[in-house]
Amino acid sequence: MKHGELFQELKEGAVRRVYLFQGVEEFTKDAALRRIETMLLPEGLEAFNLALLGESALAREIIAACEQLPVMADRRVVVVNGWVPLLGRAKDEAVEVEQLDKYLENPPESACLIFFVRGKPDGRRKASLMLQRRGCVVDFDTLGDYEAATWVTAQFSKRGKRVAPQLVSQLLFRVGRDLNVLSGEIAKLCDFVGGREEIAQRDVEEITTEAVECTVFRMIDALLAGKPEAFSMLTALVRDGEGRVGLLFMIARQYRLLLYAGLLLARGANAQAIGKAIGISGYGLTRTVQQARALPVERAQEAVEACLDADYSIKSGAVREEMALDRLMLRLSHLK
Repeated sequence: MKHGELFQELKEGAVRRVYLFQGVEEFTKDAALRRIETMLLPEGLEAFNLALLGESALAREIIAACEQLPVMADRRVVVVNGWVPLLGRAKDEAVEVEQLDKYLENPPESACLIFFVRGKPDGRRKASLMLQRRGCVVDFDTLGDYEAATWVTAQFSKRGKRVAPQLVSQLLFRVGRDLNVLSGEIAKLCDFVGGREEIAQRDVEEITTEAVECTVFRMIDALLAGKPEAFSMLTALVRDGEGRVGLLFMIARQYRLLLYAGLLLARGANAQAIGKAIGISGYGLTRTVQQARALPVERAQEAVEACLDADYSIKSGAVREEMALDRLMLRLSHLK
């Protein structure tokens, strides 16, 4: 089940007995948990009807928490955070899963049991397979273009602010789609503009904190233009703690996208077709197509090969990470 379906069920008043919450979108995951708690736990009686269990909780402890009767409420909520059998770190995983599997054949109506996992566990593990059988697995994936834009617009609207659709797309490109991060940046923007209702492009550019991926994108802009700022951007990223191997991966990924986009442009494809083929959209697609138009396909091919050479030299131990990345930047700066 997608998280949107879960929220629709909750809106209709339906809360299941057993859930597994998994996925990378932690903000929405936390919001879903709070929604269920608000629906089921009477105000002032939360402490009596909410059980929070940690990663090392035993099956018998989970069962005991579910069997406890609610106090002046129809149901209680039992949350198991980061259960180790789901993550593959339990010594007696098979025994624990088997015991809980048998119990969850018919879980009590008086409890809502939620297994809460940061990220996404291995779906092939016995614990995951058991919960797929016995409960409802809810995937909290990164929001798509429409969902993310709708969410951002709504957050500004709640604060009495207006923002143009194209600026929403630019904000998502600049900051990323982690809703925890976006929430903080939106609050910061609203505080900055004060009584002004309209969010302007200069506000986004001056106030928001740029994600690493966006900085890498601007660094490639500078490389394509032959500007020395590209090297200072790289230095700043490394100084801020970004790993060189990770930066190499992001640089290589963008040049691969430029190569694919350039090949498609040569065949007469429009931006929409290019975005569908390479898996990007919105403001990021617009900027990628602009970069692809500025870089001949032959040069894009050379850039991809240079990235592969740098990666191989690091993995083979022939060159240290620092030197490999510096050499790569010099090669790329000449591919205008």
